Amino acid sequence: MEQETQGGDLAEIRQGIEASLQDEAVIDERTARLIASQLHDGQASPYYALASSGYIDREPLLDSIARDAQNENLDEEARSWLGHLVMYVESTKPERPAVDSPRIWVGSLAAYNDGVLHGKWIAADREADEVWEDVNEVLRTSPVPAEEYFIADYENFAGLRLWEYEPIERVAQIGRLLVAYGDAFAAWLQYEGSDALGRAEEFTDAYVGEFSDREELQDHFEMLYGIEEMMDELHRKVSSSLSVYVEFDTEAFINDLECNGDIYIVERNGVMQVFQRI
Repeated sequence: MEQETQGGDLAEIRQGIEASLQDEAVIDERTARLIASQLHDGQASPYYALASSGYIDREPLLDSIARDAQNENLDEEARSWLGHLVMYVESTKPERPAVDSPRIWVGSLAAYNDGVLHGKWIAADREADEVWEDVNEVLRTSPVPAEEYFIADYENFAGLRLWEYEPIERVAQIGRLLVAYGDAFAAWLQYEGSDALGRAEEFTDAYVGEFSDREELQDHFEMLYGIEEMMDELHRKVSSSLSVYVEFDTEAFINDLECNGDIYIVERNGVMQVFQRI
């Protein structure tokens, strides 16, 4: 639990508490997040969730506050913060942003370098200019004059990795395509590399389908190429004594397609994503 408070933060926390006492109200969100930013001890802490995004993980947060209140080394001012934080948590309806779609937590780099976590979760499955509006709001409302953002966290990007200073245009493009095509697009991008974003329109032409195993894949290709009908026709054209020797090895056919580079298979999350070369 951090207790070394930046001078500016300490003054702002005191002002926020004083204002709440004068208004006979709980502290505001800004003050609560500043307090949490001084108390958290890492990203796993419920304090960190409150400080970074305003999200209240109610029970774990109240448990942490109760545990810290028993800390004999905690000074009286910090102990009073805990009391105000309890009242804030208990009076605030926890609302976590939807997590089904790709999203990023964007913060002010200048504020972070000054010891303050300032930022918010931003939906990433939108046009780049819409995402930029939210990013610019973070920078505009930064407690420290800021021009640069950083991405501290992200969710629902299907295992793809984003960097701290990932261009917003790239983030938005990935987000939209993931919502449209799901894990299949993530598999394609994983195989083709990040440069493939410049030719993302090729994805739909390249995508063959998702298959649970090679047997299901073989069934697909047999249907795609009309193998069963072709074999029936061949059997009718040869004598019955020879027809038993006429067969089509679908497994070998698929292996040859792979070896020749006509198709490639990406295994992700227990399924096979199959693509053809364009």
